[in-house]
Amino acid sequence: MAMVFTVGPLLLTNAWGYFQSRRYFERAEQHNVHNIAALEANAVFRFVREKYQTTDAVVAGNQHLFGLLRAMHVEDDNVRESVRNALRTHLVAKQRESGAIDEFYILSPLGELTVSSAEQPSHPGDQRQSACFRRGRQVAAIDGIDWIGDHPSLLLSAPINDTNGDFLGVFCARATVLLGDGQARHVVGAGSLAALYLVDPDGRIIARDGLDPALQSLGSLLRRQAAPHVFASEGWEGQYPGESGQVVAAYAPVTELGWGILVETPVQAALASLDTLKWQALIFALFLTALVVVAVLAVVGRIAQPLAVLSAAANRAAQGALGVRVPEGGTVEVHDLARSFNFMSVAVQESHALLEQRIAERTHELQTSQEFSERLLNSIAEPVIIVARSRIVVKANEAAVQRYGASLVGSDYHQRFEDNSDACAACPVCSTIATGGSLTAERVEKQEDHDDIVQVQTFPVMAHQGTVEAVIQLRRLVTDERRLQAQMVHQEKMSAFGIMAAGMAHEIGNPLAAVQSQLHLARTVPAPGRIEQTFDIVSKEIERISRLLRELVSFARRRDDTPMLVSPAQVANDVVRLIRHDPRARDVTMEVVELGNVAPIRCREDLLSQVLINLGLNAMDAMPEGGRLVFEMSGLPGQTIIRVRDSGRGVPATALSHIFEPFFTTKAPGRGTGLGLFVSKGIVNGLGGEIQIEQSSSAGTVFRIDLQSAPGWPEANA
Repeated sequence: MAMVFTVGPLLLTNAWGYFQSRRYFERAEQHNVHNIAALEANAVFRFVREKYQTTDAVVAGNQHLFGLLRAMHVEDDNVRESVRNALRTHLVAKQRESGAIDEFYILSPLGELTVSSAEQPSHPGDQRQSACFRRGRQVAAIDGIDWIGDHPSLLLSAPINDTNGDFLGVFCARATVLLGDGQARHVVGAGSLAALYLVDPDGRIIARDGLDPALQSLGSLLRRQAAPHVFASEGWEGQYPGESGQVVAAYAPVTELGWGILVETPVQAALASLDTLKWQALIFALFLTALVVVAVLAVVGRIAQPLAVLSAAANRAAQGALGVRVPEGGTVEVHDLARSFNFMSVAVQESHALLEQRIAERTHELQTSQEFSERLLNSIAEPVIIVARSRIVVKANEAAVQRYGASLVGSDYHQRFEDNSDACAACPVCSTIATGGSLTAERVEKQEDHDDIVQVQTFPVMAHQGTVEAVIQLRRLVTDERRLQAQMVHQEKMSAFGIMAAGMAHEIGNPLAAVQSQLHLARTVPAPGRIEQTFDIVSKEIERISRLLRELVSFARRRDDTPMLVSPAQVANDVVRLIRHDPRARDVTMEVVELGNVAPIRCREDLLSQVLINLGLNAMDAMPEGGRLVFEMSGLPGQTIIRVRDSGRGVPATALSHIFEPFFTTKAPGRGTGLGLFVSKGIVNGLGGEIQIEQSSSAGTVFRIDLQSAPGWPEANA
C-alpha cells in the first residue's frame, strides 16, 4: 500500500509531464529552425554584401589597374601580351587578398574577355549578352547566380571608370556561396541533423549545408514535400512528411536578393533527448521504488546516522566547501550513496580547479592582447586620443602625452581642445557621436610662441546597440603642408604678376612718351598758353601711370587671410582691368556678364582673383589672332556658377584628361610652368567648390567653376 501511494503519483506525474514536454519540444524545435533560417538568411546577405563591397573596392581608385587597361590599347602584340600577363598577376594578387573569391575577370568595353585570374576562365569569348557585362557597364551590381559549372556561383560586377571618367571595361567576380558555419546552430542550440538549403524563388538549390549524400545536389530543384508553401518574399514554418518521417521546417527569405533559406529537422531527432529523459525517468522511478522497499525493510537498521552525516556534508558542499568526504559505512544503499557523494565531491573539486586554470589562461590572453594594443597605439607617431561618450579623454598614446601633457587622460575634451565646456555642433567628437560617421576637420593650436595647424580625424567605436560608445581621434600636424600650399599659390600669383608686369611696362611707355613729347614742345616752341596745355597733358598722363601701378600693386600685395563676402562679378571686373593691359589682349574683346541675381560667396578675394587671372591668361594664349573673352556669372539655389568662355582653338583631346595635372602644359617651351590650372584647382577645392572643362572644341573652350553661395544670403536678400 505504501508503494502505491508513493510510486503511483510519481508515475502519473511523469507520464503527464512527458506528453506536455513532447508538445513543448516540438514547439521549441519549430522556434529553433525558424531562428536558424533567420540567422542564416542574415549571414547570406552579409556574405553577398561583403563580396559586393570587395569587388567594388578592388576597382575604386585602383590607379595601377587603370594604367594597365589603358596600356592594352597599344598596337604592339608583344606589349599587349606583357600587359595582359601583368593584369593576370594583379588579379591573382587581388583574389588572394579578398579571400573566398573564386575568380576575377575583366571584360573589354566591347564585351570580350580581356583577362582572368583563373587558368581556365569560366566565361571565355564574347560576353556582350552576359548579365555581368549588361549590368556592370552602368553601376556596381549583384548579378545573381551563375549556374555554369558544377557549383552555382555568386556573380558580381562593377564598371571600371578611371579618375577622368573614361570607361575602361567591366570588372566581374565569381564566389561560391557557403552555408552552415556553425554559428547559427550554436546560438539556438539546434541539433546537428538540421539540413540547410539556400534556394531561389523557383526552389533551385544555390548552396547547402553539409556533405551528407542524402542531401540534394546543388543546382537541382528542391523536393516538393513543401508543396503547400512557396519560396517567395514571405517566411513560413510548419511540418510536412519527409523522406524518413515527419520533419519540422522553416523558411526565411533573403529579401534584398530574392532568395531564401529552408531549414529541415526530423521530428524524431528533435525528440531524441526527450526519449532519453523518459527512460531516465523510468529508471529513476524503479530506483525510487527500490529505495522505498529498502526503507520499509530497514526499520531496524542503522541508517539514520550515516544519512545525517551525508546530509551535513551536502550542506557544507552547498555552502562552497570543496573536497568534502563522508565515511562509506552503513547499509549497502547508504554505502553506495556515500561513495557516489564522495565521487561527486571529488569531481566538483577537479572541475573547479580546471575552471580556475582556464580563467587564469584567459586572463593571460587578455593581458597579452591588451599589451599588444598598447604597443600598437604607442607606435603611431601622431597623437591619438580616445574620447568616451561623456566627452572625457579616457586614453592617449605616447605621442599625445608628449605633446599635450600627462594630464590629458581624464580631462574634458571640450575644455582641452575646443575652449568650450559644452557640446557644440562644430565639434568633431560631438558630430561623430551624433551621426556615427567619420569626420575630418582642421584646428589651430597655440604652442608656446607659434601656432600649429592640426588636421583632426575622428572614427566611431560602435556599441552592440548600434550607438557610438567612444570616438578615436587622430591629430596630425599639417602646418608645413599648409605653408607649402600657400607658398605655391603665392609663387603662381607672382608668375602671373610677372606676365602682367611686362604688359604694364608697355602700357606705361605710351604715357611716358607723351609726357616727353609735351615737355620737348614746351621747351622748343614757346607760345602763349603752351605751358598750361603741357601741364594739363602731363598731369593726365601721370595720373594714368599711377592708376596702372596701383592696379598692379593691388594684385601683388598679400591680402587679409580672413574670408569675407565677395561678389564674383566685381572680382571679374577687377581681373579684366588688370589683364587688358597684357600685349596679348590687343585684339581680344573682354566682357563680364551677370545672369540674374548672383549670390556672393565667402572666401578670400585674392584667391578667386588668382583663379580668374589664370583662366583669363590661358584664354588669351589660346587666341593669338584675337577673339572674345567672357566672364559669365549665374546662380542656382545655394550655388554660384562662374563660366570663363573664349573663342580660341580649344584644348587638344589628348590633353583633356591631364589638363589639371602639375607641370602639364600645352604651351610652347618657356611660355608656361604647367602649374596654373593645378594651383587653380587646389584653390577652388579649398573653397569647397569644383572646377572642370565644360566644353572644348575648335570654336572655343568653356571652364566652369561651381562654388557654394554664402549661407543665409537668399534669406537676407529676400
